[in-house]
Amino acid sequence: MNYNSVTEANEAVVEKIVNSAPYLIDVVPAKEKIAELNEGKVLLHAGPPIKWEDMTGPMQGSCVGAGLFEGWAETEEEVRNLLENGEVTLIPCHHVNAVGPMGGITSANMPVFVVENRLEGNEAYCIMNEGIGKVLRFGAYSEEVIDRLHWMKNVLGPTIAKALKLTEDGMNLNVMIAKAITMGDEFHQRNIAASLIFLKEISPFITQLDMDDKDRTDVIKFLADTDQFFLNIAMATSKAVMDGARTIQDGTVVTAMCRNGKDFGIRISGMGDEWFTAPVNTPQGLFFTGYSQDDANPDIGDSAITETFGVGGMAMIAAPGVTRFVGAGGFQDALKTSNEMSEICMGQNSNFTIPTWDFQGACLGIDARKVVETGIEPIINTGIAHKQAGLGQVGAGTVRAPKECFEKALEAYAKKLGLI
Repeated sequence: MNYNSVTEANEAVVEKIVNSAPYLIDVVPAKEKIAELNEGKVLLHAGPPIKWEDMTGPMQGSCVGAGLFEGWAETEEEVRNLLENGEVTLIPCHHVNAVGPMGGITSANMPVFVVENRLEGNEAYCIMNEGIGKVLRFGAYSEEVIDRLHWMKNVLGPTIAKALKLTEDGMNLNVMIAKAITMGDEFHQRNIAASLIFLKEISPFITQLDMDDKDRTDVIKFLADTDQFFLNIAMATSKAVMDGARTIQDGTVVTAMCRNGKDFGIRISGMGDEWFTAPVNTPQGLFFTGYSQDDANPDIGDSAITETFGVGGMAMIAAPGVTRFVGAGGFQDALKTSNEMSEICMGQNSNFTIPTWDFQGACLGIDARKVVETGIEPIINTGIAHKQAGLGQVGAGTVRAPKECFEKALEAYAKKLGLI
């Protein structure tokens, strides 16, 4: 379709975002939805393309853990040899309709959420949240981590899948997000309300299942204990919505933001699958006892897809309580942040109104033109991984998307339009 202006094209893109209809419909082993994972030793990773030798400690640790989980070898050294010798194919999650938190590492037998955007009929996938502490997404790969992954594969994933089938229509995620944003969630660092809403909605179906009583108790306790469980659902939701919106191959709306510990990458609607990258920044924030800024790994993960969707750091005002957790001040700082973010967006999403923002909608459609024009870089709420593999999360904070990515994207789009 031909548009009369870039702004008109952008308005068509954001209309797709507003009209999206994401539903959680299943949990399956990743290999059932992602064909590439059936082609030998393959791992998906967060961010734009990266080689094994360029990965930071946490992402390499996640790769090692995934290899142990899949049974490719029995020891860390053996798995590292496979990776160093190029015997494992590495693919960005975004290239196969998926997203992954932090390291983003996804392997064939890991259970993934399946979110369907019924506006476009497309699907997106994300692994399940492991909880807190030493977990694979932060680069840990101890026996405890691998055992938990097997439990998620054998018990948690199948239980939620069976429960979802009893819902008949799946779970309407727009409704859940709309409720939770009024309860103080921003869906990147704070998902407490949404996780509890999910537990409330899924529990009646879990209680109907014919299953071992201990397994049932373990599943419900895990869901009750895992405050960030909904994050991975929010990520798959954001990916499904933004992929549906980028079926319009025009305009300057940002359709993906992600990082791999080396490069920060963005996509814009008018340039399709092409990545525009710049060196990542290192998050600044608050650290757990015994750790400091010197321990922080450079920015990493696909979870910035939530900010691309207009929540996360973009919706800081929805969750002023999270500002202290990420070291960003208090209520006035949260208000200032969301007001600033609104300056680089096309508008506001009326689906997700925020009481603490005088019921304005969440930010809608980051416009690369506005980022470059104003110099305002999108802010991202994020967990902070230790730069050494195996030590896990050491804090939480915020980070900015580098403006250079947006400058490169605009230059490429201008060339496509024949303007330069």
